[in-house]
Amino acid sequence: MYEIEIFGSIVDNKTKPNQITMEEIRQELKNAEGGEVLFLINSGGGSVVNGTAILDEMDRYPSTINAHIMGLCGSMATAIASKAQYVTMNSNGFYMIHNPQTNVSGEIKDLERRISIMNSYTDNFVSLYMAKTQQDEEIIRDLMDKTTYMNAETALELKFIDAITDAVEMTAEMEEFIFGMDENIPEQAKAYFKQTKTETSMSEEQKEKGILDKIVSLVRGYDKEPVQEPVAEAPSVNFEMKFNDLEVEMKAQIEAKDAELAEMKVSHEEALAKLEADHKAELDEVVAKVEVVAKAFEDGKLSVIEAKEELKSEAKSDEVEAKLEDVEDKFSADIEKVELSQDEGSEYLTWMSMEDVKARQDYFKENESAIMAQYELQK
Repeated sequence: MYEIEIFGSIVDNKTKPNQITMEEIRQELKNAEGGEVLFLINSGGGSVVNGTAILDEMDRYPSTINAHIMGLCGSMATAIASKAQYVTMNSNGFYMIHNPQTNVSGEIKDLERRISIMNSYTDNFVSLYMAKTQQDEEIIRDLMDKTTYMNAETALELKFIDAITDAVEMTAEMEEFIFGMDENIPEQAKAYFKQTKTETSMSEEQKEKGILDKIVSLVRGYDKEPVQEPVAEAPSVNFEMKFNDLEVEMKAQIEAKDAELAEMKVSHEEALAKLEADHKAELDEVVAKVEVVAKAFEDGKLSVIEAKEELKSEAKSDEVEAKLEDVEDKFSADIEKVELSQDEGSEYLTWMSMEDVKARQDYFKENESAIMAQYELQK
């Protein structure tokens, strides 16, 4: 079984070692060469745009993809886990879902566009969680609205995961992620992991058995009832109190991270607004004068030379003709670019808002060039 690590934040451009990009996942899936894959997840989430692209790569993969949660699975990472066919989780891990978040500025129409996009993302995640858990839509939306944190037992009870494995001691890489650099992990969560690290440390005999070998064995038999070995009962932990303490700080961290999405998605709208502000008044003036002269020329009142002179006279400026040419060239080039990323008629946004997996795959195959071009414009 080919293992792929999703450790750290999901980002567009990697700036830290403990980050993951869609391009890295795509290359890893190519390296798997169509064999069975196990995602090892320890991530607080990240970019919705790039996370959604990872989901599409999973849809296109020809073989089974299972997942194992090693520590934290939050936000966008839960969508990736839910797309996997069989999900296991360490008994000392935890799981968090919430509504997609973004920051936006501008006038009312900008806010309306953003609301439409965020509603589409939310609906997609609701459908994904419903398919995984078989829970009613009302229950899923309530869990997302509340920003719900779950320990392994709660995640299993709600069917976000399929089985719980023994707690494991943290590797050096996991410790660096949780206790060191990742900005998605608040201080209270780090304190919780330090506690459970001590409470659930394994004996030498357990280590020798090989926890990952058990995980592989478990996910390969996902069509059978999982048989779990008895796990020594860990000291009682008041998870509800801990998760409530985490909520405020975790929300602030997630909101800051989701600013990346706002920058990427709003950029083309800001460009359109700037074009309108820069060119509309000037174009209206020129077009109005051209229409007056064109009507006179059509009625036979002006020759071509007279029409040009009349245009200059109407505008009371010798620069109108030059302005007309410059504005037309610039506006045509800008509009050609902007039209690729307009909300209405955009193949990329149509594809992103589609809920049916098969329909999305077929639509992508038919419109791959346009979708990829529009995606590049939004970076």
